[in-house]
Amino acid sequence: MNRKIRKYLHMILSVMILTTAVLSSADIAYAEGSTGDYYNIENEYHADVNFSDMEIQWVDEDAVETFLDQYEQAVEDGDEAAVVSGYDKMNALFDHVSTQYTLNDIRHNLDINNEEYAELSDRMLEFANDMSDRALQLIREALKSDAGDALKAHIDDEYLVEDLLEYEDMTDEEKQLDLEYQKLQQEYEKILISDTHVDVDGKDWNLDKLMSDYSLDQDGYRRIVTAIYKARNGQMARIYTQIVRNRNRVAEINGYDNYADYTYELVFNRDYTSEDVQAIYTGVQDYIVPLSEELSSKEVYNFKLMNMDLTADERMDRVEPVIERIHPDLRYAWDYMRNHGLYDMDSSPSKMETGYTITLYTYGAPFIFDQPYGNWNDIETVIHEFGHYNEMFHNEEMHALTSVHNTDVSEIQSQGLELLCLDYADEIYGSGCKDAVVNDVLSNMTESVISGCIYDEFQYRAFTYDGELNADVLNEMFCEISNKYGNDYTSESAEVYYWPEINHTFEQPMYYISYCTSALAALDILAMSEHDRDAAIDCYMNLTTYHGEIPFRETLADVGLPDIFEDGVIEDISIAVREYAGITPASQVLKMIKDPVVIVIAVVLLVALIVIIVVRVSTRAERKAKKQNSNQMQMQ
Repeated sequence: MNRKIRKYLHMILSVMILTTAVLSSADIAYAEGSTGDYYNIENEYHADVNFSDMEIQWVDEDAVETFLDQYEQAVEDGDEAAVVSGYDKMNALFDHVSTQYTLNDIRHNLDINNEEYAELSDRMLEFANDMSDRALQLIREALKSDAGDALKAHIDDEYLVEDLLEYEDMTDEEKQLDLEYQKLQQEYEKILISDTHVDVDGKDWNLDKLMSDYSLDQDGYRRIVTAIYKARNGQMARIYTQIVRNRNRVAEINGYDNYADYTYELVFNRDYTSEDVQAIYTGVQDYIVPLSEELSSKEVYNFKLMNMDLTADERMDRVEPVIERIHPDLRYAWDYMRNHGLYDMDSSPSKMETGYTITLYTYGAPFIFDQPYGNWNDIETVIHEFGHYNEMFHNEEMHALTSVHNTDVSEIQSQGLELLCLDYADEIYGSGCKDAVVNDVLSNMTESVISGCIYDEFQYRAFTYDGELNADVLNEMFCEISNKYGNDYTSESAEVYYWPEINHTFEQPMYYISYCTSALAALDILAMSEHDRDAAIDCYMNLTTYHGEIPFRETLADVGLPDIFEDGVIEDISIAVREYAGITPASQVLKMIKDPVVIVIAVVLLVALIVIIVVRVSTRAERKAKKQNSNQMQMQ
């Protein structure tokens, strides 16, 4: 277990932390029952407050400064009681500030062009940086003071104490870099939702006009869509090069060569390195790329699915019966979420084009945000995001200061739920839809594995590039890397210009490999469910009790899943998925060919065949010679 206290709580980069309001008299809401098979509900805190009633109430900044001054004096005096109680108040303060920031961020995502929210977000971040830095300094000094032993006993977590003691003061440069990074993100978000117009052959085009013009042939369509994404690419790639410089400087200040290695270790709490991932790249290229191509070749346009444009509540009504059938314990979080309106998943032209689940610490409540596509994939999003929601909801240590986020594990919790729900596809999507849904979900999942590798390799190359980054360099990188994974792009392919449309690249750099690692692990749960569904559900439910303290590979071992970094595991996953999808198991044949026993048998059979052929040829010659001699004798 390795917990890191990040400067300005760097977890904001991985789970969008730093947000709100102190509850003075809020009630606590529990789901029916006190304890399930996997969760101890009695130990959890969840406020009985609807999201619509959660107001943005920023802290009294002067009062916070006074409180920190008083705590500093208590540390100097060695006042054990004041130091211990002050630590708890500090925790509540972090939760308050984090929740306030998050509430404002949600509001901003709902109305992305609202400058008031953007300006408030900047102000909150600047104060939060200063406040959290000083607070962590004081906690560090308190642990070293005469009251240190009492505080250590109160915290009762040797790993957290160790990280608090190792906290390094945040420099003015780091604070400025974080503010600059937030402004770059805001600039990017505006472009992301903007309506881009281009001139092609003297005619004005945007995506809406292109999608509604059915007179275009394929070449005409590709010319226009390429022009649109090329124009957007130029604007957003410029921002990305600035983000790379900004984040690399943060890494340098903290003793790392580049931001990619920094995030692997500190931000995402990974127990594998960028070097370890090379084995995943190879396995995916060898086994998942061919599988994905086979699944894609089976895809058939399903009018019913592609036109399934439902409201958020209609989508939830379809998913709800299945949630309980996966396991009744999932209803605790589900009922709380619906009863308190802790989601916004309806479409709006002003919303940020993204989806996420985030914790409102003060309320003990997660929140789901999504801008839907207007088809069946939006139901998948409900299932996926609820997988995140359920884990966050049951995290008993739900505090901004001490929460640890492990993206690789958390994405198994979301993707695993998607796969376990496939057995009920006809019930969720409608009669006759299961085959199409199964194929499309597995196709999407394998594409997630592939894109996870592509974007990880692409971003690592960008953060370690020894030269001047620009749009042309980045596009060339993306094209080259993509083609290693079964694509056939050229420098002018529309797909080469699309990479900036993936917001994680800008807002959560180096996150995307988690979609790959977690999807592979989730597919292992699916393979398990084919042979023992109860065991697969038990494995999944156990996974939902892991909240980030234990890293990815160790977690897999704990719950009985194979280590995807070991030889042969990715190949086995590809075979299992083929069997589930009803695809001819070509990989099984390939695996048999590689089996030493099979090779020995094949060699023996080949030798025997050669001997038989040689003998037959030899005896045939002898028979021919005898026949010729016999004929000659008869002629004489």
